[in-house]
Amino acid sequence: NVSVKASGAARTFDANGMTGVANITSDRSTNVLNITNLGTTDVATGFNKTNNIVADLTAKYTNAALAGATDTVTVNLTGGVGSAASATGDNTIKVYSTSGTNAAENLAVSVTGGDAYLGALLSHNNTTSNTSTLEKLTVTGDKDLTILTALDFTVAAATQAIVDASAMTGDLSVIVSEAILANIKGGSGKDTISVIGGNFTSTDTVDGGA
Repeated sequence: NVSVKASGAARTFDANGMTGVANITSDRSTNVLNITNLGTTDVATGFNKTNNIVADLTAKYTNAALAGATDTVTVNLTGGVGSAASATGDNTIKVYSTSGTNAAENLAVSVTGGDAYLGALLSHNNTTSNTSTLEKLTVTGDKDLTILTALDFTVAAATQAIVDASAMTGDLSVIVSEAILANIKGGSGKDTISVIGGNFTSTDTVDGGA
């Protein structure tokens, strides 16, 4: 695992050519960390003990790494991230392709060692067009996760956008936006799931969990 602390100014960590690395984490950062040229989705990203509203994280995977139809990027949130006292937004995580149009369709978030508060969690095709590609969010872990900005799903008309927290024991609080169809599964915690945008109908599925 690689831990990087960004301080003083926005910092860039170039992962080009790295092998054998499972996780690159923004660790106790006080400024933006940009991770670039991630060559495989086997490398996870995330925050550890980061509580500074300007310490956002951008993870840019190569276009080749995101060439599949259902690429999954893992996001690990450990040791406590953000603050419950922030009403306007905590740390933001953005997953992009370095170039091209490929992107991560699925995000898998793990929350351990402390509760996590994110201003936003985004998966976009690249930094130029900023088009959302998120189809599925999976959340696990024994600590709470709150995401203040609505999740922006992009799915085909007959496809359900998925939030799956069925294996989570902490509390989940998310807002689901712009899903034509939604399939939402809560876990064993006290989950709060809001659906906005006028798209919630009888064809959507919500399971509050255990």
